Amino acid sequence: MNRWQWYIAMLLCGCAGSLLIVGTVAAAPDRPSGQAIQFGIGWILTLESFQDATLAYQRFIGRDVAWRASLGLDLDYRDGEYSVDYEAENPVDHTKDKIEWDHTVGVVSEWLWYRGANVSVFFGGGPRVSYASHQDEYWSYSSYEEAWTHERTWNREFGGGLQGCLGVQWVAVEWLTIHAEYDARAMYIHRVSELKRASAADDPPARTATTTVDGLSFDSQGVRFGLSVYF
Repeated sequence: MNRWQWYIAMLLCGCAGSLLIVGTVAAAPDRPSGQAIQFGIGWILTLESFQDATLAYQRFIGRDVAWRASLGLDLDYRDGEYSVDYEAENPVDHTKDKIEWDHTVGVVSEWLWYRGANVSVFFGGGPRVSYASHQDEYWSYSSYEEAWTHERTWNREFGGGLQGCLGVQWVAVEWLTIHAEYDARAMYIHRVSELKRASAADDPPARTATTTVDGLSFDSQGVRFGLSVYF
């Protein structure tokens, strides 16, 4: 192959490559509109916990504006046995049932603005309300008093405020998109904590202490990934 033939071959390859790139870009699906169900997972699901899972409904009001309603769940339940083995003059080996949980439910209503086509950036926010509860139990044994002590903590938390997000979306096919987004929250929190202690060695045998806290909370869930199914 002489020099001119090599130049012509390179020119033809360049033209073919350009046509291929143009065809690929043209074939890339545009950002879908309409309505979608969104699924977002922040942590691993196990048999005992359903942590930070989000289910949302999104509907485009305009070409670049959408409304989204989200339900977030963080459920962790543990039911097992609590064993105490105390070595002394009178050894104690006892097992008691123990139940612990951490539950959080949050609802968000957001307005989102999109910029871009196949790959797009979106941002927005809106009001958020939440409820959370927590329970923990603990046993101890006193050989001096020969009595068991049972302590149970229980927390309830109500929150209301605003949530904002910033994310990137990629259109895989016409009906499916994949997104990553960063969420931040500013919430007013009302928390009630209860500590109950029961022991046969106490007088009275059962005591309860209640604490109430009101204040502002600023936090973030970090970057989360999810997908949208359009219909």
